[in-house]
Amino acid sequence: MLKKISIVLGILALIISSVILFSQGNEGGEQKKKITVNMYPAYELVNSIINDDYQVELINEPGLDAHDFEPTGKQILEIQNSDVFVYFDGIGEWEDDVISSFEGDNQPIVVNLSEKVDTLQLDEKDSNKHDDDHEDEEKHDDEHEDDHKDEDKHDDEHDHEDGDDHDEHDHGDLDYDPHIWLDPTKMRELAIELENELGEDIVDSKKVEEYTAKLVGLDNSFSSALSQCNQSKIVTSHEAFGYMGARYGFEILTIQGIDSTQEPSPMELAELVEQLKTEGLNTILVETQISPDFSNLIADEVDGVVNIIYSIESPQTSDINEFGGYFGLMEENKKVLTEALGCGKI
Repeated sequence: MLKKISIVLGILALIISSVILFSQGNEGGEQKKKITVNMYPAYELVNSIINDDYQVELINEPGLDAHDFEPTGKQILEIQNSDVFVYFDGIGEWEDDVISSFEGDNQPIVVNLSEKVDTLQLDEKDSNKHDDDHEDEEKHDDEHEDDHKDEDKHDDEHDHEDGDDHDEHDHGDLDYDPHIWLDPTKMRELAIELENELGEDIVDSKKVEEYTAKLVGLDNSFSSALSQCNQSKIVTSHEAFGYMGARYGFEILTIQGIDSTQEPSPMELAELVEQLKTEGLNTILVETQISPDFSNLIADEVDGVVNIIYSIESPQTSDINEFGGYFGLMEENKKVLTEALGCGKI
C-alpha cells in the first residue's frame, strides 16, 4: 500500500513540475520560433534581419574551427526541430548529412546561402605551386599554347576575380571560394535574398533596410581606405580572403589552402619564402583559429612580422565582445590591410 502511495505521489510531483516548467516557458507570450545556422557569419546575417518572433541558434560555437567541426547529436536534433536552417556551404562537411536526415511533414525550411550569389571560382588547373603570374605565363607559352588560351579565357570569364597569384593549393572537390561573407556587397545581396525567400513573416523589411545600409557604408569605407597603396599583395595563413582581394583590388599569397587543416609541403614553404624575399613582402597575416607556426616560420625567414586578421568563420567570443561582431571585425581587417598594403602612404 505504501509503495502504491509513493508511486502516485511521484507521478503527481512530475505532473506539477511539468506544469510549472510549461508556465515558465510561456511567460510573456508564446515561445519563439527557431532558426538554426551553421556558422557565425550566417548567425550575424540572420540575427540582424529577422522578426522578433524568431530566435537564432548558432550550431558551430564561436572559436571552434569550422573546417573540422562536427555537431553533437543534441545539436542535430535542434536543427531537425527548428523552423528554418540557414547555412553557408563549403566550409564544414556535415551539413548535407544533417539535411538528408530530415523526415516527416514538419521539416525545416532550408536555405543554402552559397547558392544565392555569384561565387568566386577557384583555379583548379594549377595546383600546389607558388610561382608568380609571369613565371606561369612563360611556362605555358613554352609548353602549351592551348593552356595559355584557357588561362586567358578563365581571366576574362571571372573579371580577374581570382585576386591572388598563387592560390593554387589542392582544393579537393570544391570549385569555389566559400568565404562569401568577406565581401560586404555579397552580404547585402544575401540579406535581400533572404527577405525575398523567407517573406515578411520571418524577415523584418525595416531591419533589412538598416542592415544593408550599414553594409554599403562598410564597403565604401574599405574602398576608400584601400584605394591608394604601395603594395598590391598580402600574405595570409589561409586561403580565405579572395573576395576581399577581388573587391578591393589586391592579390593574395597563401600559406595554406581553402581547408586550413591542410599543411603546406616543405617545397611549397621554400618557394613562398623565396617569392616573398624577391617581392619585398614581410607582413604575414594569420587568423586566430589557425596555428601561427607556419606564419612565424616564414616571418623569421623573411625578417618579417605576424599580424592578426579575421576570416570571421568562427571568431573567438572575446574578439566578438571586444570588436562588436561582424562589422567590428571587418573594421579591424581594414586597419590590418591598410598597414600591410601600405595604403595612404603614396
